[in-house]
Order: sequence, then C-alpha cells, then structure tokens
Amino acid sequence: MRRIIICAALLSGGCAQQPYPIVTSAGPTTVSDLESAGTPAPDGWQANEMIIPAHNAGPVLGIMESYRKGRTPDGFEYRYFSDGSGSVNLDSDELSMHKWNVRCQTDKMDDSRSCTLSRMDAPLIVLFAGERKPTAICAGMHDFPGKQAMFRIDGGHPIKADRSGCISGHALAEALKAKKITVRHVKWPYEAEIDTEVIPTGMTSAIGLTEYLFSKSQS
Repeated sequence: MRRIIICAALLSGGCAQQPYPIVTSAGPTTVSDLESAGTPAPDGWQANEMIIPAHNAGPVLGIMESYRKGRTPDGFEYRYFSDGSGSVNLDSDELSMHKWNVRCQTDKMDDSRSCTLSRMDAPLIVLFAGERKPTAICAGMHDFPGKQAMFRIDGGHPIKADRSGCISGHALAEALKAKKITVRHVKWPYEAEIDTEVIPTGMTSAIGLTEYLFSKSQS
C-alpha cells in the first residue's frame, strides 16, 4: 500500500503573497483600498465591522452584492454575506486559498440550521448540524469505501473516524489548543493513505464566525 505524506507549507503562513494589484484611472490600488469606502455596521459581529457596497471591490472578488467585513480579536480579517457564507483570511492576500470558509443554511423542509466550516488548503471540515456548536470534525475528500480516516492531535493517540470520515465535535476543544492536527484520508479510486498536517491558525476566530452566522436567520 502506498502512503503519501503532505506537509502543507502554506499553513505556516510563510507563503503569504502581496495583495492583488488593481489598476484604476487613479493609479494602482488594492482590494483593501477599495473596501475602505464602506460604512460602519452597528449590528456587526465585531465592533470594527464595515458594510461594503458591491460596486467597490465586488467586481475584483467576483461578488455581486454588498457584504460585511471586519477584523477578529486575533487579528484575522473576515467577510460574510447575506446567504450565510463567509470566510476568515489567514494572510494578507484577499484572493489567497489560505483561509477558512463558512457556509450556513436553513433546511427548507424542517427549518433546521446547519453550518460547515472548512479549510480551502487542507482536508479538514467542522460540522455544526442543528446546534450552535461543533457536532463533528471530518476528513475532507475521504470517500473510499471501507478505508479508515484518522485524526491525530499533536502527539496524542490516533482517533479513528466513523464510516463518514468524522469524529465527535467534542475533540475540538483539544484541537484548538494543538500545534498541529494530522488528518488521514483516502480518496477514491486510489488506495493511498494521504496524511496532511494542519496547523489550526485562525481556527478559534473561524469557529466564532460560524457560531455567529449559525445564529443569524437566513435572509
């Protein structure tokens, strides 16, 4: 059996890029410059939150509506939208893959609320299923029938996942204090066990944003 070891170098934050340059009639600027024209949001998640009109930075980011933007107490920039989606950036590049993504939705049949928190650059997913707290931690991309996904928090004992590739959300408290989380997944149709080391940078901020969006009624 082959085994692939991945050390996600991006997770250290050492690969941060400069903000994407935008050329306007007034000269080069950045997405942050365009977003600075927003207005304060008195009802935001954080006191520094701003409402950004879509016509400011939207065309560059591919956003067609106004949205909210702010900075967490840990210093990470976040955005969220009226559809229950959002993100927490882990470096200064607004277009970087190095971020946490949040997606919350309300079931159209029973009105139950659920959220998914995931890393764009690592196979780690946190589920909020019907509760305003993590209910499961899952190995993203694990879909090989009969193969075992696993988690290891720092140097602790490996934790075997269930058939869906998930473990209990109770493990999150330990994961938030960890220096690294090792995730093993197996992708169909390959039998290789793929191990990824995830440094939980910004995870506390991302959990906080997810809890906030979970509580907001979907517009």
